[in-house]
Amino acid sequence: MQIVYLRDARNVLKRMPANFRDRFLDAFEAIAAGRGMELDAKRLTGRSEWRLRIGGFRAIDQIENDVLLVMLIGPRGDVYKK
Repeated sequence: MQIVYLRDARNVLKRMPANFRDRFLDAFEAIAAGRGMELDAKRLTGRSEWRLRIGGFRAIDQIENDVLLVMLIGPRGDVYKK
């Protein structure tokens, strides 16, 4: 499965602390490889997107046509408002 990061997600990954960045990148690789069951990820109510929780950060992503699309990454409260 291919992983595509939208511009907003790439910019946040560049600025976030290295330990969280590495954890997110490893988690996205695990999801793409089909090993995402042990992660704290669940579908958002009423939406087609999923959220991935790592510490105080959340990522909003979607799987379409064998592509993992990472749309947003941010602090817990702010990421759901976009």
